[in-house]
Amino acid sequence: IQVWTLANDVFTSREAKRLFAIISAGGILSAVIVGISVKSLVAFIGIENLLFICAICLGVALVLTMRLSRASRDEIVTGLSESHRQSNFRIALLSDWVRILKNTHMLLVASLVVAVGLVMTFVDYQFKVTTREAFLHQEAKMAEFFGLFWAITGIANCITQFFITSRLMEKMGILFCLLLLPVSLTGGAVVLLVFPGLLSSTILKGADTVFRYTANDATVQMLYLPVPQHFRGRVKAFIDGILRPLSIGIAGAILAWMLRQSKDATTIGLILLCLLVGWIVITVNARRSYYKSLMQTLQSRRLRLGEAEGILHDQTAVLVLRKSLGDRDERNVLHALDIVPYCPNVNWKNDLSGLLQHASPVVRAKVLRLYKSFGSSDNSTTIAKSLHDFDPEVRAAALQAYCAIGRERAIGLVTRFLQDPDVSVRAAALVGLIRFGGLDGILGAADQLKNMLQSEAPLERFYGAQVLGEIGVKNFYQPLLALLVDSDVDVRISAIQAAGKMKSRELMPALVYRIEDPRTRAAAGDALVAYGDRAVKLLSRVLSQPNEPMITRLSIPGILSRIGTQPALESLWQYIHYPQEDIRTQVMEAIHRLRIRNPQTKTSIMDAKQTTAMEIRSLYENWIITQDLGLTEQHKLLLEALQHQKSTNLRRVFRLLGCIYSPKSIDTVYNNLDSPSRVIRANALEVLDNILDKDIKRLLIPLLDANLTDMRSNIANQFFGIPHQSLEKRLAELIQSNHPWLVACSVYTAGQMRLFRLADPIKSCIDSGSDIVRETALLSLSKLISPIDFTSTARGYLKDPSRIIRNLADWLLGNAQSSSGQRRNAIPGP
Repeated sequence: IQVWTLANDVFTSREAKRLFAIISAGGILSAVIVGISVKSLVAFIGIENLLFICAICLGVALVLTMRLSRASRDEIVTGLSESHRQSNFRIALLSDWVRILKNTHMLLVASLVVAVGLVMTFVDYQFKVTTREAFLHQEAKMAEFFGLFWAITGIANCITQFFITSRLMEKMGILFCLLLLPVSLTGGAVVLLVFPGLLSSTILKGADTVFRYTANDATVQMLYLPVPQHFRGRVKAFIDGILRPLSIGIAGAILAWMLRQSKDATTIGLILLCLLVGWIVITVNARRSYYKSLMQTLQSRRLRLGEAEGILHDQTAVLVLRKSLGDRDERNVLHALDIVPYCPNVNWKNDLSGLLQHASPVVRAKVLRLYKSFGSSDNSTTIAKSLHDFDPEVRAAALQAYCAIGRERAIGLVTRFLQDPDVSVRAAALVGLIRFGGLDGILGAADQLKNMLQSEAPLERFYGAQVLGEIGVKNFYQPLLALLVDSDVDVRISAIQAAGKMKSRELMPALVYRIEDPRTRAAAGDALVAYGDRAVKLLSRVLSQPNEPMITRLSIPGILSRIGTQPALESLWQYIHYPQEDIRTQVMEAIHRLRIRNPQTKTSIMDAKQTTAMEIRSLYENWIITQDLGLTEQHKLLLEALQHQKSTNLRRVFRLLGCIYSPKSIDTVYNNLDSPSRVIRANALEVLDNILDKDIKRLLIPLLDANLTDMRSNIANQFFGIPHQSLEKRLAELIQSNHPWLVACSVYTAGQMRLFRLADPIKSCIDSGSDIVRETALLSLSKLISPIDFTSTARGYLKDPSRIIRNLADWLLGNAQSSSGQRRNAIPGP
C-alpha cells in the first residue's frame, strides 16, 4: 500500500497509464524467477535456509525503499499543500465511511473489494492445507511444487497482462472482465467439492493467481473513474488500505472459529461457494452502478478529456456516450460531442445524423464541424440538407463541411451562398471556395472577398478578416495590415486573431504594437504565441529597448513564457540581471511559469545559483537597512515599502530556486512559508533544509527561520560586506536607489523626521523621471531648506510636465513667501 501510494504521488495520470503495468509486472516476473530457481536453491542450501533468502530480499527491499524516498523527494514535497493531511485522522476516517455509505457506487466497489478479500483468504487456505496434506514430511518436494506452481502461473500472468487484458476490456467490456475471476473460481470451487484433492485446489488457486492481478485488478481500477477526482485518491486509499486488510482479518477469524467446530473441508467449500455467488451478484450490480455513475459524470461534465482517453475503449463507456448524445439537454449533448473525437474506431454515423434534427442550433453546428473533421464522402447528402437550415451558424458550418468533403465538386452549389443575406454564411462560402475549390473557386470568390475587406460596414470587415485567417495563406497579409489599425476595435481583434492563424512574418511587428492597447492586448498575445519560436527574436529585441512602452515590455515575458520552448527560455534568461526591477521580476515569473509548463527545458544552474546569491544579498541588505532605520508606526509608509521590496526579492529567490530544483516542489515550500500554522511553516523550512545545496542553505535559511535572526548580521557582514550604518546614511542610500516608490517613501520620511542634512540628496530628485518622486521631493524640501532657497528651487517646478506638481509648487511658493514676509516684519530696525 505504501509503495503504491508513493507511486501515485510521484507519477502523473498519463505516466501511470504507461508505467503502472510495468511496475506491477515486477511482482509477476519475480514469481517466475523464484519458481524456476527454488528447486536448485533447496537442493543447495536446504529448505530451512530459504528463510535467509527471504531476509536478504527484505533487506534489499529496505534499501530500495530508502533510495525511492530520496529519488522521489521533490514529488513527495508537494504533499505539504494538501489540506486534508492537516486534518485529524479519526475525523477523516469517519467522513470517508460516511461518504462511501452514502454513495451507492462507492459502496458496491467497497463490497466488491471486501468480497475479493474474503474469497482469496479461503482459497489460499484451501490450497495450502491441501498441499501440506499431499506433501506431508516431504518439505523439499513441497518447495519444488510451489516453485513450479509460481513459475507457471507467473508466465501465465505475463501473457495475460501484456497480451490479453487490454483486448478483453476493449472487446468484451467491463462486466465480462469483472466476472472472469469469480466465475472461474466458482467452477474451481465446484470441482473441489466434487473431487477434493491437490489437483482441484491447484486449479482453484491458479485461477485466482492468473486472473486476480491482471484482468480483475485492472477492471476494478476502472470502477473508480466516475468518482470525483478530488475524492478518488482518498476512496482508493480507504478501500484498499483499510477495508481490504479488514476483510482478510474477518476471513481469518471465520476460519479460526470454524476449525474449532469442525475440520470438514466440505463446509469450507460450501461457504466459499456462497461467497462466490455473492461476489457475482455484487459484480453485476457494480457494473450497473458504474454505468449510472459514468452517465452522471458525463452530465455534470466532471469527466476530463485526458481521463476520457483512458476509458472510452470500454463498451459500457461508449454506451453511456451514445445515451448522452440522445439527451435533450443541450449541455450534455455538447459535452458528449467533445468526447466523440477520442473514439475514432466507433461508428457514430447514425448518432450524429440524428442530432442534425436537434432543437439546438449550437448542437447542429457542432455536429457539422465534426463531419468536416471526419472528412467522409458518405456524409455529403446529410450535410447538403443542412445547407438550408434556418439558422445562419448551422448553414455556415454546413458550407464548411460540404466544401471540405466535396472540394471542386461543391463549387456550383456553394457559389449560390455568396449572395446569402447573412454575412457569416457568405464568409463561410468564401472560405470553402478558396480553400477547397481550386483555381475556379478562388476566381469566383476573389471579388466578393475584396469587397468585404473594403466595405464601410464594420461587420463585413470583421468577417473579411476571419476569412483571411481561415484561408491561412501567408502572402495575403497586406489587407490584414490595414485591418490591424481599423477604427473599429472588434475588427482589429478579428484581424489580430486572423494574423495568429496566418503566421505571416510581416505581421509580427504590427501585432507587437497592439499589445499597448488594453482592448487588444490579450488577442495580440495569443496571436504571437501562435507564431512560436519565430516570434522569439522580435519579442526579445522589443524587451531590451528602453524607448518602447513599458506596458508592452512588461507583457512580453508572459508571451515568451506561453511559447514555452527552449529558445523562449534562453531569450528570457538574458534578462535575469536586468537593472530595471519590474522587468526583472516579470522575467523571473515568466521563466517559472515556462518551467512549470515544460519541465524538459534547461537553464544554466551555475548562473541561477549566482543570481540567487545576488538576490539573497538584497534580502540581507533590506534586513540591515530596516534594523538601522528603526522605524515606528509613524513611518509606516517607508516600513511597508521595505516590506514589499523584501517580499518581491524573496519571491524572485524562489523563482530562481525553481530553475535549480523541481519548480513544483519549490512552489509548495514557498506557498507554505506564510502559513498560519506554526507546524506547517516548520515543515516547509525542514523540507527546504533538506533540498537546498549547502552554499545556498546557509545563506537563505537564517532569513526565513525566526529562531536564527542572530546570525543575520554576521552573514550580512561576513559574506556580503554589508555593515550597520547611521539612520541618515541609510536614508541617503535609499533616496539614491532605482526604486521610484521606495525613493518617494524615503524622501517623505526624511522630511517627516526633519533630517536637514539630507536636503542635498533630495534636491537630486528634482530631475527624476517619476512624478511621485518629484512631487514628494518638493514637499519635503519645503520643510528642510530656508524659504529663500525653497523659493528658488520651487520656481523650477512651475514648468513641470505634471499639472499636479505645478499646482503644488505654486501653492507652496505662496506659503513660503508669506512665511518670509512674516519673518521680515518680526526683525527690529537698526
